[in-house]
This record gives sequence, C-alpha cells and structure tokens, in this order.
Amino acid sequence: MTFDKQIGFRLRAFISHLNITQQAFAQRLAITKGYLNDVVNGRKGIGVEIIINTAKEYPELNLRWLITGEGFMLELEKMYVLPPDELPSGVEEGVKIEYLKREGELERIKRLLNEHEQRLRDLEIKG
Repeated sequence: MTFDKQIGFRLRAFISHLNITQQAFAQRLAITKGYLNDVVNGRKGIGVEIIINTAKEYPELNLRWLITGEGFMLELEKMYVLPPDELPSGVEEGVKIEYLKREGELERIKRLLNEHEQRLRDLEIKG
C-alpha cells in the first residue's frame, strides 16, 4: 500500500470515528469534497495545509498516527469525560484527567482504543 493510500485510509477511519460525512469534514476544512475524496482514496497526497487545518479543527487527532500509523488515533489527554458536578466549575483539564485516572476511566479508554487500532491495522494489512 502506498504512503498516500495509508494516510487516506487513516483519514477515512478518523472521519468515520467522527460519525460525519466526507462532505461535512471537507466543509469544516474549507476544501472540496472531491479533493478530500482523492486524498482518502490515496490518489492525492494530504498536503501540509490539510494537516494544519485538521489539527486546528480536531485537536484530539494524533497527527503522528495520521502520518505514520504509530500510536493511537486520538490524543487521550485531550479526551475526557467531564467530572461529576461536585467539582467546581473552571476546573483545569489536568485536574479532570487526574479524576479519570483515579476512576480508571483513562485506562479503559486506552484499552478500547488499542483494540480499535488493532482492528484498523488488521484491515490495513488485508487491504
């Protein structure tokens, strides 16, 4: 599988994860659906501008994963479930992440993402 096809495969997986259409994704990045379709199908390279715009619009996306396939699709530290209402408003993200670590939620998320990533790798090998 070519480099462009690998990135396209991963970008398609991310769009699927977002549960949005390619049209909606393209609109959010201010690119045409046709160009996005060429990228996700490996006919065109992703381009620096799309990578930068994607990083701005979707900070939870792990760019290392998108480009190399290494690591997880999502930056776990940027994903968290809001803590219970008992915590005061204005609590910093780091505190929320610590809350999740105490409750074991972050480990559960890591395990689920690892399983998801393995399924993607299996599909990539078959494709």
